[in-house]
Amino acid sequence: MVRLDEAALEQKLEALERVRSWGPRVVSKLEGLLRVEDDVRLFRANALAFAAERGIDEAETVDLFLYATKLGIFTMEWQLICPQCTDAVETVHSLGSVGNTYHCSLCRKDLETSLDDLIQVTFTVSPALRRLRFHDPDTLDIEEFCFGYHFSAGTHGVDGSKWIEQMRPFLVMLGYVAPGEVRRFVTELHPGVLRGADRVHRAELSLPIRSGAPERSQFRLRLEAGQFLTDVQELSPGPTIIEIENAMAKRAAVMAINAGGERGFPRSALPRFLSGKQLFVTQTFSELFRSETVGRRGGLALKDLTFLFTDLKGSTELYDRIGDLKAFHLVDQHFEHLAAVIRRRRGAVVKTIGDAVMATFAAPQEAVSAAADMLHTIEGFNRERGARDVILKIGVHSGPSIAVTQNERLDYFGQTVNIAARVQALAEGDEICLTDPVMTAPGVGELFAGLEVSSRETQLRGVRRPLRVYRVRTP
Repeated sequence: MVRLDEAALEQKLEALERVRSWGPRVVSKLEGLLRVEDDVRLFRANALAFAAERGIDEAETVDLFLYATKLGIFTMEWQLICPQCTDAVETVHSLGSVGNTYHCSLCRKDLETSLDDLIQVTFTVSPALRRLRFHDPDTLDIEEFCFGYHFSAGTHGVDGSKWIEQMRPFLVMLGYVAPGEVRRFVTELHPGVLRGADRVHRAELSLPIRSGAPERSQFRLRLEAGQFLTDVQELSPGPTIIEIENAMAKRAAVMAINAGGERGFPRSALPRFLSGKQLFVTQTFSELFRSETVGRRGGLALKDLTFLFTDLKGSTELYDRIGDLKAFHLVDQHFEHLAAVIRRRRGAVVKTIGDAVMATFAAPQEAVSAAADMLHTIEGFNRERGARDVILKIGVHSGPSIAVTQNERLDYFGQTVNIAARVQALAEGDEICLTDPVMTAPGVGELFAGLEVSSRETQLRGVRRPLRVYRVRTP
């Protein structure tokens, strides 16, 4: 039976309707999700999957889920994903809790956090509106606790099968073990490795299984101080009894697989999901969640992000010619036009610096489309005013960077940012300067079909090697 607070839900949906103008039936489609779908679909929901299923634009859907989170309809979680087993190794409610590295106990690997593809952003309905069984994980059966609660939402076999079904042939232990209990698992071991973990205490286990190892038909693992303790170094194939003794104060949730060798490893896949990178280049996230700060441990890595810088040509002369107040008003209007273009092209304004704008985009094509759109928009703005007072210079570059919190807002550092700023400084009025990683990115060349594009090797200050910079002027 669905436990739903009707009055609170109606109130919040009405508030959601008012925050902005939505597409047809967008909010009603979200209401259908909240009222009709089962607990599984409402626990760590995938915003991009919802967009595809309901036929809603992805960018609008992300905005919808973000506003719904701000209004208390959803809680937002950041899941750190293991790229090998797709386990949600850590799940946190605050970006500030995300560290630079994390560890997968199943794969026994230390991993470097990447916003691009290893952080999945999910949304769970608030327990104040609708209580899900996942809000009380201690009540879940062992399969749902291990595979529904701990593994990344949407994990499935590469053949499309449910992940539990893909894993079942490999499972040798799956069960709760109460404090003080000794639980026995009877299994048949095959050459490879016995790999497992306690999902509660994060204890991890890895024992090789090979022919020629001392024969053991039975052995014991003792869970103590968050570790599996045993005198066994390796196992032999064949019928085996494994005993788990839980010396911890809390119930353990033990899961182990027999993989490797001729059996290989179970192969998993994930649907497309909202990544930390995509969220960072969403303007609505920047506006609604300014309090979300990157942990102060060196920032978070991005493998590839596109930076766009703009500046005004002759702004000093502009202030001198028309006066500070009029020039400031003009510059402010130009900021509004550029911000609208950046939002429309699925980017985010990082900051304004004097008369300049720094913005981020998930892909070079979006940034270059925005750059061309900016020139056309400002051209129209000047035409309406009857004077070419605002003349843009734009630079675009892509590459790795570090996301940090600076002056209570999200910012970026690294050589990619430095190069983007220097490339912008090369641009003349009404011109876009691009680097090779941008120009050769998918879809960018087609944007300049029929336009005159020139390029040359350029030595930028502070950059060891010359870079090829392309110059484009739009008609």
